[in-house]
Amino acid sequence: MDKKKKTNVHLKIDSEIWDQALVVIEEMGFTQSGFVEMMIRRFVQAETVPMGQVIGEVLQDVLNAQIRKKKRARS
Repeated sequence: MDKKKKTNVHLKIDSEIWDQALVVIEEMGFTQSGFVEMMIRRFVQAETVPMGQVIGEVLQDVLNAQIRKKKRARS
């Protein structure tokens, strides 16, 4: 399987919001970059599909991340 090329991106985010987000990101089972990438991907997708579908796919992404997190914890 070929890996997709990754780009380094630097963002400035309000520190209080980021501190709160880190707790949620970890709880959801994402890496920081994985979470940001997933959200950007879904917002881009929202340009071409109904918002209800985007929200459903975000929830599916979260569920899949939590399942992966639990599997890693058992290993």
